Amino acid sequence: VDMLQLVTAAMCCDANEIILPDVFQNCDKTLKSVDKALEWIYKHGFDRRFRLMAVCQGETIDEFERCFERLERLKEVHCIGIPKVAETLHSTAGRPYFEYLWYGCPKDIHLLGCWTSLREIKYYQRPEMIRSIDTCIPALNAIYGMDVWQQRTKERTIDLTHDRLNEVYYDYNINQLKQEGWL
Repeated sequence: VDMLQLVTAAMCCDANEIILPDVFQNCDKTLKSVDKALEWIYKHGFDRRFRLMAVCQGETIDEFERCFERLERLKEVHCIGIPKVAETLHSTAGRPYFEYLWYGCPKDIHLLGCWTSLREIKYYQRPEMIRSIDTCIPALNAIYGMDVWQQRTKERTIDLTHDRLNEVYYDYNINQLKQEGWL
């Protein structure tokens, strides 16, 4: 969507934060897209209306690091989103490998989903530095009668039309997260 559509939708639902456009696994195009979006926001007077999240992208570790460092320097950006695909950039440590990037970072950090399992969050050395995470895994696992920490497979998805949430499993999964201090 273009920025007018994004801002219009955000105002319709009274959002306080919007995610600036990014380009999947492409650092340079993401940075250009963010710059263009910021230019539009200033030109149209929305620079104080919303908090802004920018999503870090890159096809390699070096590109991802370069993108993060550039986004961190943008005063307009309040939060940096770390996409779940970053899990695939480091063969052994996965997305937690990049945690060193946000040590001392003045921006909020938001994890965009989980690649295969919520177990990922247990590998962060400083989870308190992560503002939030969005994921459907507690609901997905509840639909399939699975524990919140069990790994998802690419075959298991949520069918928004036909699936029904197993509320007993969902409540159990949410309670596990609460007991362990994640919620």
